[in-house]
Amino acid sequence: MYAPVRTIVHRCVHSINCTVDIICTTGGISQGGALAFYSAYTYPKPLAGIIGLSCWMCLQHLLPKENSSIPVLQCHGDCDNLVSYDWGKMVSDYIKTFNSSCHTFKTYHGLGHTNSVQEMMDMKDFINKHLPEDLTA
Repeated sequence: MYAPVRTIVHRCVHSINCTVDIICTTGGISQGGALAFYSAYTYPKPLAGIIGLSCWMCLQHLLPKENSSIPVLQCHGDCDNLVSYDWGKMVSDYIKTFNSSCHTFKTYHGLGHTNSVQEMMDMKDFINKHLPEDLTA
């Protein structure tokens, strides 16, 4: 995991004295999504989830499969002119080779390299589903 991200995750976990799989969901838009995937899949323990918005995956050939069952929400607009929708689909197809049961890919028709209210609502639903109720209220 990228060292600063690992430090942030450790601080979050220790500040509320809980286990990593209960509290942490990594996420990001564009390059931040690539960092979220890499960070979550290389962290020593499974995290609660990964959210990737209009993003790609880097160094996938180096990713260990120990954390392959982490729930994933991947969102992409089909009019994204910065990170091609096809790149997003390729990431989705790759993740499904080792994590088909916990991966959701959502397409947002007409959406470019930005976000939408529906995408934010889908993220909220994902977080509410994968984090304990007392942490999402």
